[in-house]
Amino acid sequence: GGVPGLRLFALYFISHIPITALIDLQPLLPAGIAPRAVNLLQQYAASFRDPLMLQPPEWFKAFIYCEAFLQLPFFPIAAYAFLKGGGNQRDRGHVLGAFVQDCCCCAAENVSVS
Repeated sequence: GGVPGLRLFALYFISHIPITALIDLQPLLPAGIAPRAVNLLQQYAASFRDPLMLQPPEWFKAFIYCEAFLQLPFFPIAAYAFLKGGGNQRDRGHVLGAFVQDCCCCAAENVSVS
């Protein structure tokens, strides 16, 4: 069920569960914990030229922890809500949008100051 556009939002949230778990959270793991078969971080960092993921500064690790404990649990809840429909769909988008905006503003400030 659900409206086709809302299903696209649900797909977005569903697709970000493995991306977050397998790539984004790897900098929080102690060195050597991620198995080679799952260690996509090196490939990601090389492909997207993202040095912050390989040697994240402390301020960036704070965002990764927020992603682990706030965003990751939110993804399945948001996906379910968009698939089920009902309620105010914009509220779900505003929650993620506020977090992403805060992260981008803080990261931009830190990069511009350093």
